Amino acid sequence: MELPEKVRKRLEEPNFWHLATVNPDGSPQSTTVWVDVRDGKILVNSALGRKKPTGSRDESSTPTPATKRRRTSTRLRRSTSASRRIPGEAPASSESASWSNLRTSSRWGRAESSNAVGAPVPLTGRYALQGRSMRAGVELWAGDAGRKLVLLDDESDAQVATRVHDQLAELGCNPVLGPYGSDTTRAIALARAGRIVWNHGAAADDVQRLPGVVSVPTPASRYLVALAHAAVGLGAARVAVLTAGGAFAANARAGLEREASALGVELVPDAAGADCVLLCGPVEWEAARFRDLARREVLFGGVSPGLPHAPQAWPDGTLAPVQWHPELGGPAGLEDYVAAQAYAVALIAERCLELEPADPLSAARTLSTATFFGGFELDETGLQTGHQLSVVRWRRGRQTLLPAD
Repeated sequence: MELPEKVRKRLEEPNFWHLATVNPDGSPQSTTVWVDVRDGKILVNSALGRKKPTGSRDESSTPTPATKRRRTSTRLRRSTSASRRIPGEAPASSESASWSNLRTSSRWGRAESSNAVGAPVPLTGRYALQGRSMRAGVELWAGDAGRKLVLLDDESDAQVATRVHDQLAELGCNPVLGPYGSDTTRAIALARAGRIVWNHGAAADDVQRLPGVVSVPTPASRYLVALAHAAVGLGAARVAVLTAGGAFAANARAGLEREASALGVELVPDAAGADCVLLCGPVEWEAARFRDLARREVLFGGVSPGLPHAPQAWPDGTLAPVQWHPELGGPAGLEDYVAAQAYAVALIAERCLELEPADPLSAARTLSTATFFGGFELDETGLQTGHQLSVVRWRRGRQTLLPAD
């Protein structure tokens, strides 16, 4: 039977499709699939042994378009000051072309599934602001690398992120990047039980130590250490640390408590006896503390002032840790560290898959290299130790990068 023109056009457009089959027990099974049209037949991406070909063998199943469209980057960009310092490759210069030719397809069916990269992205929910930056970073990388990109909303929810990550893997995406957020990354890593998770958005130490997690950002235990070190350079000596609940803040506090003496700071119990107050908690929690302490003439530091798009609730002069800053150099178009770390983890994943296609986790465990984002090296527990945080200070409504020692 010849496909109606209307149906053929819908199949050729960049839509998500669902293939619904019936399980042996009579229950329905629906999966998001890639489709194409060839010689009048509908082609569905799958593999023998999966439920889709098994369930559709003895009955006709019709794909139906989903509501979301695939997002593919088709822009070719140039790297201005990005240095991809992978062993055996020369750094890029301001005159160099982008790191690979553009091969991005405008349709799923026109490229091999192994050329697609997937990622759960918090387009909605409490991480939506950071999700905007993450999306910008991976789209920029896909354009530079000529890779096809599939992004799905994880709704800033741990269960949804786990389901989406598995869905992208079943679609054939390789690699599938991790999400933004320590809680969502933790959930995916636990569900994958040692299988690889390319982590760019989880700094919590316990998450970075989970089996299978390959991390590019500096862990949380270094955040307040970096702030206290900068504060000492600005004349602070007595530091009060106020933290919210949760593993991230606990890791950050413990890290500073271990190194306070070596830094030459005295940790005091509250803001009353401090000349510097450091905050660590969710954006809303830190905003409330900044408002409560606004009248105190002390040096402030916090995690949220380093996040992109966070509404400013902190006073002028506040310090913040950042994983990367545009003044350090990088691909043209990267605007903040959340975008940069998403770009960087794609570089690391690509390199590890080149080194050990069958076992990229082993390659990551022994890899010591650097990208525009900074150093990359994992210790024996999985913590990122090669990368170093930077510190910014807010002046007249903008971030100023403090000089490194």
